[in-house]
Amino acid sequence: MTIISGAGGGIIRDAIFLNVQPAIIKDWRYSAVLLGAIAAVLLARSLLRTRPIALLIIATEALGIGLNSVYGTQRALDAKASIYAAVIVGLINAVGGRLMRDTVMGKKRKNLVPGRMYGVAAFVSIGVFLVMSESLNIHTEIAAWTAIITAFVIRMIAVKFDIKTKALMDYYDPSALIVHKVAGAVNPIVPKIARIPMRKKRKVESEESE
Repeated sequence: MTIISGAGGGIIRDAIFLNVQPAIIKDWRYSAVLLGAIAAVLLARSLLRTRPIALLIIATEALGIGLNSVYGTQRALDAKASIYAAVIVGLINAVGGRLMRDTVMGKKRKNLVPGRMYGVAAFVSIGVFLVMSESLNIHTEIAAWTAIITAFVIRMIAVKFDIKTKALMDYYDPSALIVHKVAGAVNPIVPKIARIPMRKKRKVESEESE
Protein backbone atom coordinates (compact mmCIF):
# COMPACT_ATOMS: atom_id res chain seq x y z
CA MET A 1 0.00 0.00 0.00
CA THR A 2 2.89 2.37 0.75
CA ILE A 3 4.45 1.80 -2.66
CA ILE A 4 1.10 2.25 -4.43
CA SER A 5 0.30 5.39 -2.48
CA GLY A 6 3.77 6.88 -2.78
CA ALA A 7 4.61 5.96 -6.37
CA GLY A 8 1.18 5.52 -7.99
CA GLY A 9 0.88 9.10 -9.18
CA GLY A 10 4.37 9.06 -10.67
CA ILE A 11 3.72 5.75 -12.44
CA ILE A 12 0.54 7.12 -14.03
CA ARG A 13 2.34 10.36 -14.92
CA ASP A 14 5.30 8.70 -16.64
CA ALA A 15 3.75 5.58 -18.16
CA ILE A 16 0.49 7.06 -19.43
CA PHE A 17 0.89 10.81 -19.91
CA LEU A 18 4.61 11.27 -20.61
CA ASN A 19 5.13 7.87 -22.27
CA VAL A 20 8.43 7.18 -20.52
CA GLN A 21 9.66 4.47 -18.17
CA PRO A 22 8.44 5.26 -14.63
CA ALA A 23 11.09 6.83 -12.44
CA ILE A 24 10.61 4.25 -9.68
CA ILE A 25 11.75 1.54 -12.13
CA LYS A 26 14.72 3.47 -13.52
CA ASP A 27 16.12 4.79 -10.24
CA TRP A 28 16.50 2.54 -7.19
CA ARG A 29 16.55 5.58 -4.89
CA TYR A 30 12.79 6.05 -5.25
CA SER A 31 12.16 2.56 -3.89
CA ALA A 32 14.75 3.11 -1.17
CA VAL A 33 12.94 6.24 0.02
CA LEU A 34 9.59 4.38 0.14
CA LEU A 35 11.09 1.45 2.05
CA GLY A 36 12.78 3.91 4.41
CA ALA A 37 9.45 5.62 5.02
CA ILE A 38 7.84 2.28 5.87
CA ALA A 39 10.58 1.48 8.36
CA ALA A 40 10.46 4.95 9.91
CA VAL A 41 6.69 4.86 10.45
CA LEU A 42 6.72 1.35 11.93
CA LEU A 43 9.58 2.25 14.26
CA ALA A 44 8.01 5.54 15.30
CA ARG A 45 4.64 3.94 16.02
CA SER A 46 6.32 1.41 18.30
CA LEU A 47 8.20 4.10 20.25
CA LEU A 48 5.85 7.10 20.30
CA ARG A 49 2.18 7.71 20.91
CA THR A 50 -0.28 7.61 18.05
CA ARG A 51 -1.15 11.32 18.08
CA PRO A 52 2.35 12.72 17.36
CA ILE A 53 2.73 10.22 14.52
CA ALA A 54 -0.66 11.19 13.08
CA LEU A 55 0.28 14.88 13.13
CA LEU A 56 3.63 14.12 11.50
CA ILE A 57 1.92 12.10 8.76
CA ILE A 58 -0.60 14.88 8.10
CA ALA A 59 2.16 17.49 7.88
CA THR A 60 4.25 15.27 5.58
CA GLU A 61 1.24 14.61 3.38
CA ALA A 62 0.48 18.34 3.21
CA LEU A 63 4.05 19.02 2.11
CA GLY A 64 3.83 16.22 -0.45
CA ILE A 65 0.78 17.78 -2.11
CA GLY A 66 2.76 20.77 -3.30
CA LEU A 67 5.89 18.78 -4.09
CA ASN A 68 4.04 16.27 -6.27
CA SER A 69 1.91 18.95 -7.93
CA VAL A 70 4.87 21.12 -8.86
CA TYR A 71 7.10 18.22 -9.90
CA GLY A 72 4.44 16.68 -12.15
CA THR A 73 3.69 20.05 -13.72
CA GLN A 74 7.38 20.77 -14.33
CA ARG A 75 7.92 17.33 -15.88
CA ALA A 76 5.06 17.98 -18.28
CA LEU A 77 6.46 21.39 -19.23
CA ASP A 78 9.90 19.86 -19.79
CA ALA A 79 8.24 17.38 -22.17
CA LYS A 80 6.89 20.36 -24.18
CA ALA A 81 3.30 19.75 -23.08
CA SER A 82 0.71 22.51 -23.16
CA ILE A 83 -0.29 24.44 -20.06
CA TYR A 84 -3.60 22.55 -19.96
CA ALA A 85 -1.79 19.22 -20.18
CA ALA A 86 0.67 20.32 -17.50
CA VAL A 87 -2.22 21.04 -15.12
CA ILE A 88 -3.67 17.56 -15.72
CA VAL A 89 -0.31 15.82 -15.23
CA GLY A 90 0.36 17.85 -12.08
CA LEU A 91 -3.01 16.89 -10.59
CA ILE A 92 -2.54 13.22 -11.49
CA ASN A 93 0.91 13.24 -9.94
CA ALA A 94 -0.54 14.73 -6.75
CA VAL A 95 -3.66 12.59 -6.30
CA GLY A 96 -3.03 9.51 -8.46
CA GLY A 97 -1.35 7.52 -5.70
CA ARG A 98 -4.23 8.15 -3.28
CA LEU A 99 -6.77 7.11 -5.90
CA MET A 100 -4.88 3.87 -6.62
CA ARG A 101 -4.48 3.11 -2.92
CA ASP A 102 -8.16 3.62 -2.10
CA THR A 103 -9.20 1.59 -5.16
CA VAL A 104 -6.97 -1.36 -4.25
CA MET A 105 -8.17 -1.25 -0.62
CA GLY A 106 -11.81 -1.12 -1.70
CA LYS A 107 -12.44 2.22 0.01
CA LYS A 108 -14.36 5.27 -1.13
CA ARG A 109 -12.04 7.39 -3.27
CA LYS A 110 -11.27 10.32 -0.94
CA ASN A 111 -10.28 12.63 -3.78
CA LEU A 112 -13.69 12.23 -5.40
CA VAL A 113 -15.82 13.11 -2.37
CA PRO A 114 -15.97 16.25 -0.19
CA GLY A 115 -12.88 16.44 2.02
CA ARG A 116 -10.27 18.70 3.59
CA MET A 117 -8.95 20.58 0.56
CA TYR A 118 -6.53 17.95 -0.78
CA GLY A 119 -7.48 18.39 -4.43
CA VAL A 120 -8.05 22.12 -3.96
CA ALA A 121 -4.57 22.55 -2.47
CA ALA A 122 -3.04 20.66 -5.39
CA PHE A 123 -4.94 22.72 -7.97
CA VAL A 124 -4.04 26.04 -6.32
CA SER A 125 -0.41 24.98 -6.02
CA ILE A 126 -0.26 24.21 -9.74
CA GLY A 127 -1.93 27.53 -10.54
CA VAL A 128 0.52 29.51 -8.40
CA PHE A 129 3.50 27.73 -9.97
CA LEU A 130 2.33 28.25 -13.56
CA VAL A 131 1.42 31.91 -13.04
CA MET A 132 4.74 32.74 -11.37
CA SER A 133 7.01 30.70 -13.65
CA GLU A 134 5.26 30.99 -17.02
CA SER A 135 3.35 34.28 -16.88
CA LEU A 136 5.48 36.40 -14.57
CA ASN A 137 8.80 34.76 -15.55
CA ILE A 138 9.85 34.39 -11.91
CA HIS A 139 12.73 31.99 -11.26
CA THR A 140 11.50 28.39 -11.32
CA GLU A 141 12.83 27.51 -7.85
CA ILE A 142 11.16 30.54 -6.24
CA ALA A 143 7.88 29.74 -8.00
CA ALA A 144 8.14 26.08 -7.00
CA TRP A 145 8.74 26.70 -3.30
CA THR A 146 6.03 29.35 -3.19
CA ALA A 147 3.56 26.89 -4.69
CA ILE A 148 4.65 24.11 -2.32
CA ILE A 149 4.25 26.34 0.74
CA THR A 150 0.86 27.53 -0.53
CA ALA A 151 -0.43 23.97 -0.79
CA PHE A 152 0.98 23.12 2.64
CA VAL A 153 -0.72 26.11 4.28
CA ILE A 154 -4.09 25.42 2.61
CA ARG A 155 -4.07 21.77 3.67
CA MET A 156 -2.97 22.43 7.26
CA ILE A 157 -5.53 25.23 7.74
CA ALA A 158 -8.25 22.93 6.41
CA VAL A 159 -7.22 20.17 8.85
CA LYS A 160 -6.82 22.56 11.79
CA PHE A 161 -10.22 24.22 11.41
CA ASP A 162 -12.00 21.20 9.88
CA ILE A 163 -12.76 23.05 6.64
CA LYS A 164 -14.23 20.72 4.02
CA THR A 165 -15.30 21.07 0.45
CA LYS A 166 -18.93 20.51 -0.51
CA ALA A 167 -20.47 18.48 -3.28
CA LEU A 168 -21.69 20.43 -6.32
CA MET A 169 -24.93 18.45 -6.25
CA ASP A 170 -26.53 15.65 -4.27
CA TYR A 171 -25.57 12.27 -5.66
CA TYR A 172 -27.65 9.14 -5.64
CA ASP A 173 -26.87 5.71 -7.00
CA PRO A 174 -29.48 4.73 -9.64
CA SER A 175 -28.71 1.04 -9.08
CA ALA A 176 -29.58 1.41 -5.39
CA LEU A 177 -32.97 2.88 -6.32
CA ILE A 178 -33.64 -0.01 -8.71
CA VAL A 179 -32.63 -2.58 -6.10
CA HIS A 180 -34.92 -0.90 -3.57
CA LYS A 181 -37.91 -1.05 -5.92
CA VAL A 182 -37.23 -4.68 -6.86
CA ALA A 183 -36.87 -5.62 -3.20
CA GLY A 184 -40.18 -3.89 -2.41
CA ALA A 185 -41.91 -5.86 -5.12
CA VAL A 186 -40.29 -9.20 -4.27
CA ASN A 187 -40.38 -9.17 -0.46
CA PRO A 188 -44.20 -9.52 -0.12
CA ILE A 189 -44.09 -12.56 -2.41
CA VAL A 190 -41.24 -14.36 -0.64
CA PRO A 191 -43.23 -15.35 2.49
CA LYS A 192 -46.03 -16.71 0.31
CA ILE A 193 -43.57 -18.83 -1.68
CA ALA A 194 -41.93 -20.04 1.53
CA ARG A 195 -45.29 -21.18 2.95
CA ILE A 196 -46.26 -23.28 -0.09
CA PRO A 197 -44.11 -26.38 0.72
CA MET A 198 -45.29 -26.25 4.34
CA ARG A 199 -48.94 -26.34 3.26
CA LYS A 200 -48.31 -29.32 0.99
CA LYS A 201 -46.50 -31.11 3.81
CA ARG A 202 -49.39 -30.55 6.21
CA LYS A 203 -51.86 -31.85 3.61
CA VAL A 204 -49.82 -35.04 3.11
CA GLU A 205 -49.55 -35.59 6.87
CA SER A 206 -53.30 -35.15 7.33
CA GLU A 207 -54.04 -37.70 4.54
CA GLU A 208 -51.62 -40.22 6.10
CA SER A 209 -53.28 -39.85 9.50
CA GLU A 210 -56.67 -40.51 7.98
